[in-house]
Amino acid sequence: MQLLTLSAGCLFLLFFIGEFVGIQGFSRRPKARTMMWNINMVFTVLWLAAITLLLYGKTSGVVLTLVLSILWVIAQIRAHWIPYILGAPIEYQREYQRIFKQTVSVLPRLTKRGVVPNLYHTLILILLFLTISSGLSVLVG
Repeated sequence: MQLLTLSAGCLFLLFFIGEFVGIQGFSRRPKARTMMWNINMVFTVLWLAAITLLLYGKTSGVVLTLVLSILWVIAQIRAHWIPYILGAPIEYQREYQRIFKQTVSVLPRLTKRGVVPNLYHTLILILLFLTISSGLSVLVG
């Protein structure tokens, strides 16, 4: 349970810092009142609820953390990792480059038509998988 709490807490803090404050070279701050900003705000409130439940030792916190993590993994894979591995339409590449051009990427380009996820999204995916695996181990074992 401690690893799950730590993973969820780190993920939340990384998300909060990266998405709402913005760190030069790491993430780009979204404009307020956009759809992405609203989605980020909802996820932030739900993560706070999950972390609070986890800190009180509630199983519902584990379940909420798993649900949020799985939804977030699906969104990350769809937005960053499928276009990275399989390539993306030129319009998507241009928009992706416009949004993330000032961030750091540590992965190599795989295809001519692919986009390269930045360090922020690479770390988020790793933390999500850690959170999911530790949450499943808490529920199963």
